[in-house]
Amino acid sequence: MLLAAGGSRRLGYPKQLLRDPVKPLLIGAVDDALKVAPDRVVVVVGAQALRMRSLLRRNFGDLPVIYNAAWKQGISTSLRAGIGLLPQPARGALIMLTDQVRVDARDLARLASVWRRQPSAAVAARYDGELGVPAILPRRLWPRLRELEGDRGAKALLENDKTKFIDMPSAAVDIDTAEDRRRLEERMV
Repeated sequence: MLLAAGGSRRLGYPKQLLRDPVKPLLIGAVDDALKVAPDRVVVVVGAQALRMRSLLRRNFGDLPVIYNAAWKQGISTSLRAGIGLLPQPARGALIMLTDQVRVDARDLARLASVWRRQPSAAVAARYDGELGVPAILPRRLWPRLRELEGDRGAKALLENDKTKFIDMPSAAVDIDTAEDRRRLEERMV
């Protein structure tokens, strides 16, 4: 489940549409997710939804995309919207963000490998001394996701559960500000 609904308020431009270096971050994130979970990727959009849907349709056809009308209320609304769209037989949800530009399919595959060994446990990336996304949340935690409110993500669930973790320094790099964007562009040169 790729969360791509945010308005990029601090950046002032939809970060999902930034290019790294050639394709938009949104497309790169979906490409990586499809390498790990073919035919099982769901994208949650909100701000700039028409542009995002159009871009996704052009690149991936009928990829499941859900519109989060409450996206301004925070990431919890995207988590709830996305969980509601996942198929009934799903045993877990890999949650990822568009703006973690150094996370790639290998990182996601490592998470999935650890989770498959014990699918009742959550598995999360650990970076900067904390747990975070990308993460895989087992179905048993989904009711607690539905209780989140505002701009609170799954971090509280990961910290209060017997979460397994993988050291993933690549997940510490994200694009939130103009300075982050400048560093991304410098890296492309």
